[in-house]
Amino acid sequence: MKALVIINPRAGKKKSQHLLYPITDMLTKAGYRITCYSTQGHEDATRVVKEIGNEYELIICCGGDGTFQETVSGVMALQDRPSVGYLPCGSTNDLAKTLHIPKKPEDNLNNIVSGKGKQLDIGHFNDQYFTYITCFGAFSAISYRTSQKVKNVIGHLAYIMGGFKELLHIRPIHLRWECDGEKGEGDYYFGGVSNTTSIGGVYKLPEEAVCLDDGMFEMVLIQSGKKWSLLRNLLFKKFNERSHNRLIILRGKRFTFDFDAPVAFTLDGEYGGDHTHVDICCEGGAVKLTSASANQAK
Repeated sequence: MKALVIINPRAGKKKSQHLLYPITDMLTKAGYRITCYSTQGHEDATRVVKEIGNEYELIICCGGDGTFQETVSGVMALQDRPSVGYLPCGSTNDLAKTLHIPKKPEDNLNNIVSGKGKQLDIGHFNDQYFTYITCFGAFSAISYRTSQKVKNVIGHLAYIMGGFKELLHIRPIHLRWECDGEKGEGDYYFGGVSNTTSIGGVYKLPEEAVCLDDGMFEMVLIQSGKKWSLLRNLLFKKFNERSHNRLIILRGKRFTFDFDAPVAFTLDGEYGGDHTHVDICCEGGAVKLTSASANQAK
């Protein structure tokens, strides 16, 4: 058996650099022949997986949610998709929280080498992929506008500080949307399609409302209104249908967003381009994730 280990040496507080020995030791004991690759820049993980990923039975991503998104994007381009393991080393690790991935790398590695896991739904966004969230509007750009050095030093607090800075610049965005045939139009501070309970550690959905392998995503829209009310709810409350009267949550497989002018999108915490039209669909069970905790296999 062969395993490809993708390492982002800059993720989080450079935690990935300290995991190289435990990874190689445990994989070797499990009978794997190992290739390690250290990413050199943006989308490098996608390129490498596309080029050589079909030579491996297992691909392990050691980095943040953005590195995982790049790795999965490469896997999606392969005809025979290998299993994927995820060792989260980022500043927030939203997807890892939703998956209940063990915090101890050794426990997570045990899950990965066991070969067990679950099929993970993957999002198709125009000609790109995402693993847990694509969004626009209020606070959506904080993750990629905040420098890695700041996130390494203060972690999740960097996102909260960024939220206060962005508050004065928030403007409503006019949107025409469709979710599995249901249509709407209005002015919104935030919009997104997700497969997660946690976004940036500040916006949350109830855990019972999210299933990662049911072929369905959640569309979340926050209608325009008082800015301070928006910030208070994002930072200190769990948003759900009962907690806020300006929140729209719908579940579906296919979504479209249309805007009057180009709007910046975030894909798994990274910049996803400016768009006036977006087609999003859920590709159910597209990738086998061996890191997933059993209690998420609903």
